[in-house]
Formats: sequence, structure tokens, C-alpha cells
Amino acid sequence: MIQFFKNKIQSNKEAMLLYVGNSFVTISSFLIIALLSHFLPIESYGIYRFIITISTLAITLGSLGFANALYYYLSSANFSQYQSKINSNRLGLIIMSMITLFLMKLISFFFFEKLADFQLAQYEWVIAGIVCIGILQSNELHIFLINKKIKVYLLITLSVIILRIASLFIAYYQHWTLLDLLQLHLLWSFVSLLINQLLINRFNHIRQVQINWKEILEQFQYGFPIGLGLFFGVLLINADRIILSAFYPDPTQFAILSNGNFEVPIITQFYISFSTIALPMLIEAYRQKDFHEFFQIRAKYQQEIMMILFPIVFALINWSGPVIRIVFGQNYSESAALFTVFAGSFLIRVTSHHDVFLATNQTKYISIIQGVELIFHLILTYVLLSNFGMIGASYAYLITNIFYFIFTSYYSAKIMGVSIWKIHNWKHLPPNLLLCGIVLLLFKSIDAALIYSDLQAILLAIFYVISTYLFLNYRYATILKHG
Repeated sequence: MIQFFKNKIQSNKEAMLLYVGNSFVTISSFLIIALLSHFLPIESYGIYRFIITISTLAITLGSLGFANALYYYLSSANFSQYQSKINSNRLGLIIMSMITLFLMKLISFFFFEKLADFQLAQYEWVIAGIVCIGILQSNELHIFLINKKIKVYLLITLSVIILRIASLFIAYYQHWTLLDLLQLHLLWSFVSLLINQLLINRFNHIRQVQINWKEILEQFQYGFPIGLGLFFGVLLINADRIILSAFYPDPTQFAILSNGNFEVPIITQFYISFSTIALPMLIEAYRQKDFHEFFQIRAKYQQEIMMILFPIVFALINWSGPVIRIVFGQNYSESAALFTVFAGSFLIRVTSHHDVFLATNQTKYISIIQGVELIFHLILTYVLLSNFGMIGASYAYLITNIFYFIFTSYYSAKIMGVSIWKIHNWKHLPPNLLLCGIVLLLFKSIDAALIYSDLQAILLAIFYVISTYLFLNYRYATILKHG
């Protein structure tokens, strides 16, 4: 499987560049959040995270799959048609941004008094700007990808992020307020939007504005179900914060919860990359009705993920305190307990839960299961948050993910006509978990005897991850060698 990945990288350098570039963008964006966690007072940081949360939800809703629709239609269009289709997409996004702002204003009437502690009135116009620019930017990646200019896109994006990080340090030493920092965020977003849109005009020879309502409607119809699914996904990830702010609005509590229940960028990136690269092989095996090969491919890429994923997750859970304090600051020690529970959900990232649905063209199951999952998660989060506090929200996320894993596994097995025990690489799952646990016990004894600071603990955690991965890799290589 590793050799396959190497061949795939060599044959599709554009895709690999996109993955590496997006990884840097994701990690850099996370770094900005971490820096602000250190720079801002906890209450101001809580307000910032709330604003980013509602902005992300609004941008996802406002984009409504238009970017996916544009990519689909540009893929089958002649270059001469690009101008019309891009202009139609832009107008569609402008219309959706206006509708989104109207909906946000409407919703604010019902929650404005309850959210008084977040002082949103003074940030209202900045939030509107962030949302509008975010919606208009949603199609940029897909257009640059079609134009085979992904290097340019990533260079601009990373440059803006680096400049933004540098300006954050200046702002910190100048004692800027949260409003100043949000305005800075808005400024750099606008700079990125302006440069990218000018380059899009240049690459696609767009010299005039054209309005084609038929194309706008076509793109809306294609993108709507995709965009709705993406919105449900973002809503699911942020359900704990939404319910906390709706029923127990407090910026300090919001900050602690946000820094406890968070996705680790490196985990999300690499498990998606493994399954994405393996997907064409799964599709081909299914078309050829070679089900033995189909399950072999899944088992191999799941094993590759396990060897990397399990040591990282065990380390994050065991050293959650030092991780949280170094990444977010000493004010967020309370977030460590939340993260310990939340990180348990990463253990089921050994596979894509949708690869069987995608390979067999049974994508209807994705939207159905996600819809049920969202409703279940919202109810469970409210119940557990009400009864057990913020740790209840972490358990709600963990429980929901476990049920999601079970249901997707059941329906995947049903589609393939096999037992649920054959759909995953159960053979290597228990040994990998057991070995990670045994090695961790050894490192815990070292931790108790020799570690006296958070930095030393982090270095020990990194050494644990590397040594455990090498051990698991050696074991797997030995198994392959001896058949």
C-alpha cells in the first residue's frame, strides 16, 4: 500500500501538492487560534471563538455547494464557457451571501438578549464582512484546480496566513483589542479575495460580467444537496458549542469547551488522504466484482492508518494536560479533561466511513445516516450537557461517533453482502491497541519518575509516538514477510 501511495504521488503531483498545501493551511490556521488563545484574555477569546463558530456555520450555509457545482460544470465545459459559468457562480454566491446575512439578522432577534455577554453588537459589521468574504471565497480553490494553477493558490493562501501571523505578534505588543484583531482578520481575508479573484479573471479571460439565470439555477440545483450535507457536518462538529451558547451563554465556558473539544488537524488530514488515495482502487475492484481484492485494499489502508493513528491518539489522551497547556495556555487546564474524552473518538478514524458507499455508488446512505446522526447528537448533547456540564458534551460527541461507526459499518456490510466482521480489519485491531497500551505503560513509568515540566512531557509523548509506530511497523512487516 505504501508503494502504491508513492506511485500515486509520482503520477499525480498536483493532487499531492494540494494535500500537502492544504495540510499547511489547516495547521497554520490552527496556529492562529492557538496564538490568540495565549494573547487574549479568556473572556475575549471565548467571544472570538463564538464569532468564528457562527461565521463558519454561516459561510457553509451561504456557500450551499455552489463551489462543488462549479467544479462539476467546469470539468465538462469548454474553456470558452468558463467566463459565463464562473460569472453565474459568483452572482449565485452574492445572492446567497445576502440571504445568509438576512437569516443571521433574523435569528439574532430571538437570541440577542440571551447572548448579551458576548457583546455582539460592536462586532456586527465585522462578522457580516467575514461571512460575505468567506462565501465569495468558497469557489476559489475549485477554479484554481480546474485551471491547474493550484501552486499559485497555495502560495497566495500561505503567504496571507504567514503575514497574518506576523501581524498578530505586532498587534499583541501594541495591545490591540478584540475588535482590532477581527478587523485585521477581515483585512487579510479581503486581500486574499481581491488577489485570487483578479487572477481568476486573468486565467479565464473574464473581461465582462454576464448573467445567465439558467446556469445559476442549474448550479443551485446541483449544489444544494451537497451544500446541505456539508452544513449538517459542520453543524454536527459545532453542536456542543451551539447548545452551550443557546442555553448556557458564557464566553469563559465557551472558550474552555472550544479548547477541549477540538479536531487535531494532522489526524483529519492523513486519514482522509489514505482513504481518498485508496478509493479509485476500491471502485475498480468493485466494478470487476473482485470482492476479495476489495476487502484486501481496505484492510491494507486501515492497517497503515492504525500504525500512525493509534500511537498519536494514545499520546494525546495520556498527555492531554501538557498538550492543552502548551497549545492553548495555562488558563485552559480545565479543557484537558474534556479533550481526554473527545480524543477517544479519534480511534474510530481507522477508515473512511463512506468509502464503501462511494465505491458502490450508494451515496444515498450518507445523507440519510448523517441526518439521523445530527438529530441524535443534538438531543444527546443537550441532555448530557444539562446533567453533567461540559464533560457531558464531550461524551455526547464520543457516543455519537461510536454509533455512527456502527451504523455505517452495518450498512456497508449490507451493501457488500457480508458480515459486519468482514467489513473492517478486525484481525489487526486488537493487537495494535494492545501493543500501544503496553508501550504506553512503560512510558508512563518514565513520565512519573523523570518528567517535571510540560515541555518534557511533550517530548516524551513524541518519542512514544515514534517508537510505537516503528514497533507496529516492524510487526506488520514481519507478518507480511512470513505470510
